[in-house]
Amino acid sequence: MKSAQKKPAVRPHKSRRHAVKQAVKRARPVHHRVLLHPMTVFLLLCVGVFIVNSTFRANADSYIVTAKVAATPLTDGATITEPLDSSIFSNASTTVKGSCPTNSYVVLYRNGAMSGVAWCAPNNTYEIQTSLYPNSNTLKVQDFNITDDPGPITPEITVTYIPPVTPSTLPTTPSTTTPASGTGSQPVASTGQADNLPLITSDFTYKTFTSKTSFEWEVEIAGGKAPYQLTTNWGDGTSSTQKVPAAQTVRVKHRYSKTGQFAVVFKIVDDKGSVSLLQIVAIIRSSEESIIGANKANTPGSPTFISAAAGAVSRHWLAFAWGSYATVSLMGISFWLGEQQKINALINAKRVARPRTHKRHIA
Repeated sequence: MKSAQKKPAVRPHKSRRHAVKQAVKRARPVHHRVLLHPMTVFLLLCVGVFIVNSTFRANADSYIVTAKVAATPLTDGATITEPLDSSIFSNASTTVKGSCPTNSYVVLYRNGAMSGVAWCAPNNTYEIQTSLYPNSNTLKVQDFNITDDPGPITPEITVTYIPPVTPSTLPTTPSTTTPASGTGSQPVASTGQADNLPLITSDFTYKTFTSKTSFEWEVEIAGGKAPYQLTTNWGDGTSSTQKVPAAQTVRVKHRYSKTGQFAVVFKIVDDKGSVSLLQIVAIIRSSEESIIGANKANTPGSPTFISAAAGAVSRHWLAFAWGSYATVSLMGISFWLGEQQKINALINAKRVARPRTHKRHIA
């Protein structure tokens, strides 16, 4: 009588693999358990969707196109109340004062060339520091709204500067250019100077800066005798001085700690001691304001500009977020791949170590 020994039940391959997986999972370190937990994986997917969406929005903000919407036209022209017409000066510099309409800036032209800019104060007055040329100086002011549209033309005045009688101070009035009315960008004065007097000029259009970014402007220095000393009074109680070795365009920078309109006065002194002044206005707004206009209330008709500060902060945050997300995701993938390799190694090891079974015949 033959009887065969009962074969032991062999666990199917899938069941064996499942058992090995469970054993490996139970042996996971704590950080592996947290990172490879289903809820953690789900949260990572949600964060990834959020970061991708934020990236698309930030890139879209970088390409916003803005258009000029003309502000309310000015009905009143700026006037000069000081100095009086036909005044005579013995000093090479003076302050021009007058009246102006609300929400406007005033440009001063000296002998037809732009010589200074001022923002109209709340009491509808302005002040512009300027230098005078020897002999006759024709002074004229023009007001502009925040979209650089000119107001009505007002009468000009003529003043005379008589320098001290010395051999080096007998020049005539320099040649100039005529301003183009209503172009928005104000013309630069001619650099042709009698006796080669120094000249500092700049273009000006309405432009705002934020309190967390640097105010930057370009001025052109020409004429006179190089080198020059450029002194800038920033209008906030501070000033700076720099050497300019030759006639050139100079870019100046300054960071304001508060908002407002600041009269920035540039003064150059050439190697002969001759002086030239130029005043512009720095309009500084809060970095939290995303829409920049004539007032904080953004009056109707004012131009709109998207603040670059918000976009810069968004891009910096996204760079950090993408780096962190990629690091965590790669860690999770590496942990998972390590576990799969360990599971396969254990299964293969059990296959090799499994003993062979032989049939036995019993008589």
